Amino acid sequence: MVSQTEPVGNTPGEGDGAGLVHAIISARLGHDVVAVMRPCGLGVKVRSVGPDSTSRDVSWTRGTVRGFSAASRRRMMGKLASIEWDAMPCYFVTLTYHLEWGRWKDWKRQLRTFRKRLERTYPTFAAAVWKLEAQRRGAPHFHVAAFFVREVHLPTFRAWVSSTWNTIIGGSAAHLRAGTQVKPTRNTSGPGVTKLMGYLGKYLAKRQGSFVDPHTGEVLETGRIWGLWNQDAMPWGELVAFDLCWQDYLTLTRRLRRWGQQSRYLSKLTGQWRGFLVLGDSGQLWQLLRGLDTQRVEHQRQPDPC
Repeated sequence: MVSQTEPVGNTPGEGDGAGLVHAIISARLGHDVVAVMRPCGLGVKVRSVGPDSTSRDVSWTRGTVRGFSAASRRRMMGKLASIEWDAMPCYFVTLTYHLEWGRWKDWKRQLRTFRKRLERTYPTFAAAVWKLEAQRRGAPHFHVAAFFVREVHLPTFRAWVSSTWNTIIGGSAAHLRAGTQVKPTRNTSGPGVTKLMGYLGKYLAKRQGSFVDPHTGEVLETGRIWGLWNQDAMPWGELVAFDLCWQDYLTLTRRLRRWGQQSRYLSKLTGQWRGFLVLGDSGQLWQLLRGLDTQRVEHQRQPDPC
């Protein structure tokens, strides 16, 4: 099995392709096609068929994590596309370090402490997606998309985040003023979803350099790069899964290539790209399926592997 993953950049700002903002492509062998419509994306995958597709018992353990792999990014993008971002108030929180930041286990311990204080101080906090990134100077920082049951008072919340994080990491007065950031995620239907998913893809799921020891050049261990808090409370949207015949799959790839012709990667999409995830407004994405023979197979509310 050969796999290839690539992100798709911005598509045309006008027309039917405006909702296509990112894609993840993996090449697989086979001709059995399954598609899943998500609240903010369409995932399509060609499942292997034949003697090599028989199920096998495989056991494995997580190895040392040293960065944001293509497979990890693909899973994260699938989660982001499965969330109803307008179902609950959401705030985009950034947590940074100043001059000292220690080792990766210290970062994760401090993030866990922040979560505990957030849940204790704000009972209306529901769930979150978090992501670890490296700054150019080598310092780590976290992005957290935090969902609440109802709106919070933004100035008070910003002050609380700043003070709490500065206390947790033992920061300075200068870091207290500039070490954090809180922005509300503004989401509407249609183009607003496209803009939001582009923003989330840029900050939460962008590819980045690894954490490197400045003295030896060794790529450092980081532990998990992203994760979910309170997954059961996350506002997952409805997922609709269906089968496509091979000819309709080829038709869909042609439509994507034509409507995303100004996109760096969608413009190159062919039937040989045996899987992709397109992020954008589901209303626009449904238009890509008009006239195709789709056989509905599932109706669920939790993200699936597609």
